Amino acid sequence: MKRKTTALMILTPLLFTCMLPSHAHAKSIQQEPPSDPKELNQWMDQFFQKEEIRKRKIPGTVVTVVKDGKILLEKGYGYADLQKKTPVDPKKTIFRIASVSKVFTATSVMQMVEQGKLKLNGNVNQYLGDIQVKNPYQKPMTIKHLLTHTTGFEKDALRPGDIVLDLTQYYPLKEAIKDTMPKVTRQPEESQMYDNYASNLQGYIVENVSGKPFQDYIKKHIFQPLKMKNSDFDLTPWIQKNLATGYSSNNKALPLYKLKPTIEPSGSMNTTGNDIAKYMIAMLNGGTYKNKQILKEDTVRNMLRYHVAIHPKYPDMGLGFENISPYDHHGQYVIGKSGDVPGFHSAMWLLPKHKLGIFVSYNKDEEIRNDLFKEFMDHYFPKKDEKPNYLNTPKHLLTRFEGEYPDLRTPFWITKITAIGNGELLVEDNLMGKKEKFKQVEPLLFINKDGHPLAFKEDRKYNITYLKNLNLGYSQKVNIPFYQDISKANPYAQNIRHLQLLHLYPSSTNFKPTKPLTRADIAMMVVRTLQLVNVKPSEISTNPFKDIDNHHWAKEEILAATQMGIMKGVSSDRFAPNQTVSREEAAMILIKALRFAKPNFPYQKANLKGETDPKAKAAIETVVALGLYGPEVTKYPDGSIDYHSKRIMTRQEAAALIANTANQKVFYMLMIDF
Repeated sequence: MKRKTTALMILTPLLFTCMLPSHAHAKSIQQEPPSDPKELNQWMDQFFQKEEIRKRKIPGTVVTVVKDGKILLEKGYGYADLQKKTPVDPKKTIFRIASVSKVFTATSVMQMVEQGKLKLNGNVNQYLGDIQVKNPYQKPMTIKHLLTHTTGFEKDALRPGDIVLDLTQYYPLKEAIKDTMPKVTRQPEESQMYDNYASNLQGYIVENVSGKPFQDYIKKHIFQPLKMKNSDFDLTPWIQKNLATGYSSNNKALPLYKLKPTIEPSGSMNTTGNDIAKYMIAMLNGGTYKNKQILKEDTVRNMLRYHVAIHPKYPDMGLGFENISPYDHHGQYVIGKSGDVPGFHSAMWLLPKHKLGIFVSYNKDEEIRNDLFKEFMDHYFPKKDEKPNYLNTPKHLLTRFEGEYPDLRTPFWITKITAIGNGELLVEDNLMGKKEKFKQVEPLLFINKDGHPLAFKEDRKYNITYLKNLNLGYSQKVNIPFYQDISKANPYAQNIRHLQLLHLYPSSTNFKPTKPLTRADIAMMVVRTLQLVNVKPSEISTNPFKDIDNHHWAKEEILAATQMGIMKGVSSDRFAPNQTVSREEAAMILIKALRFAKPNFPYQKANLKGETDPKAKAAIETVVALGLYGPEVTKYPDGSIDYHSKRIMTRQEAAALIANTANQKVFYMLMIDF
């Protein structure tokens, strides 16, 4: 639950704020969990009647609260379908719970560990059959690494086409595992990154080792014992009949869609509030629900224990479960899971010591989960304020934290750290557009004025390697010197640095910002931009160009661009890599690239001034409407813009074009067809 919109969920599961666990700064005080169903029902009604909640216009919500093996509250608010005025029924209305699915997948893995068919520390390749993970490190990747998202896999993101509108399509899990396997780019266990592929791999291992389709295993060993009759990882006719309609942020009804793979262990589960209540009761009761045991008590305890933490006071994950809403734990031990897909957002919080569980799911791209949990904890577990003890470390000793930290999963999300005083760091977040001061409370832990955390990790030589702030996982410190010919005063400096940090253009001593853009330049930039969302040609054909030898610096990108139809040679055997590119040509190449990734990528409208070739008009309007430019354009009082289409584009102008493309808004448009 670390993202406020579906776009962010997809690109980063999109950035709902990750919060500090309460035990970092508050001792447990005398607090009472809910016990009176009538009082809890009244409190919940009051929450949903609050003006700040009502104005978000959530069509429908289901909430369940369990305590001591019983359902304390089970209630629907609003409509499953606005047009039909179908009320939400906690026993019948089905919601997509997205990544909350992962805890069920993890449960199936732990069942097989209990059966002796898997070992937590067993090498994953033992269980994959003819599919093998290529791990270049001596440390093996284990089942536990999959469960804690510490695999070392390269960035994990949805691809265009992973949201499927053709409900007749079926994409097998095994095929997805083979086709989308990422590289292992960091040593397993070194870092933590939210990892859909790791959860899908868990599901495939269950399927491969059990000899049964994943969804059949889950039904027999989890859903049936728990009497979860309205739950399925597939969009069966029964599920479709009772599924709530998902809505966009402006309450537009979204069409029914499937995910890819069709049965996705990381996120395709559909269920009701009542069914989830049964699972929560089992997990809070030693793995047992109404005398049916799905896990041993020790196994449940192990799953709900934090196994990974960037800092002891800022834990990351248990086995399948994660640290969500930690700002609002108020001294209590909380672990859970959240999930987001277009039109649906869910969260589950477990307080094992109180045998208390809360679940919420709703059908709009909006955020109320943080509000619900915060107010719930404020009411039942009021926080005891304690003044933090700040450290006064000299500024010069804090310079080791300084630098830029791209997010492992979403590399265009970059955090910049600067030491600004004794015990103080300035944190700049390019995605959120925030600048905040953090004060040191422990050698590797800082907090802002609200107590929100910034934690660092160091290697064995005491070098700072990672941080975690708002992110779902870690951000890795990079040590790439900035181009020497780019000053801070250059209005394109941030765009150029962005280009460099994303490896969209080679790092060298000088960038030569005013040099005319060439065909080789733009080929590299657009092809590498597409690679950020895992788009690449199916295969690279032989090199037809006499002017591109095997050692050309942009050979791979040039061949990829021509293979994808984004660019063409100037003749059958010449590419002309050093030929300059006009601004309108660059815009056309970029939009062609986006439309290769998604053939129906929508053209946008804009009010243009100045001369533009008619065949370039749609591309220029789209670039302008999306704001993919720098200060070189001319803006007029009537809102029109002169893009200066006929001019030759410079490298720094191209940096603005490409860096502004590599953001969540444009990438979201690539992912979603509605």
